[in-house]
Amino acid sequence: MLFHSSKVQKPKLKQKEGIMRLMDLINVGFIILLVAVVGIVVYKIHKSVQEEKKNQVLIQRKINYKKQMVKL
Repeated sequence: MLFHSSKVQKPKLKQKEGIMRLMDLINVGFIILLVAVVGIVVYKIHKSVQEEKKNQVLIQRKINYKKQMVKL
């Protein structure tokens, strides 16, 4: 009888361990997804800031060119 009850308990422990491992994998997946989303957002912001700086430089060049043309 004891041997039979220990046999019944072991699968429950294995199933519980499997569920815990699955939960760990899901947590790791969410962390990876979160890091990826944050990385994409940071990249997009960085890219837009670079483009804004580039536009400012182009505008400044136009202003300087017009000033030179007025001097001539």
